Amino acid sequence: MFKKVAILLTLTMLAGCETFEVNNKTNTTTVSWFVVDNVKQVCNELFKLHNIKQKLMVDGCAIWIEDFSICVIVTPKITTHEVVGHEIRHCFEGHFHD
Repeated sequence: MFKKVAILLTLTMLAGCETFEVNNKTNTTTVSWFVVDNVKQVCNELFKLHNIKQKLMVDGCAIWIEDFSICVIVTPKITTHEVVGHEIRHCFEGHFHD
């Protein structure tokens, strides 16, 4: 019985996963991850420092240098794999939001 429930839960979780086409600007980068109390404040300071106009920032941010060799992600202390993965994706693809 437990095995059937586990399989059902796994399939349900997989059904909610979003797919996307990978469009990497690089395949190798160095990532630093900062865990902070006030994500919005820290990200806004980084955006200003790097002259980035940011429309919306909710759960974290990523800043990369132009050649994508270095990337910094910022998240709160309590976060999810989805948020971290989303920000890491920026480190390899850059801007992908519409």
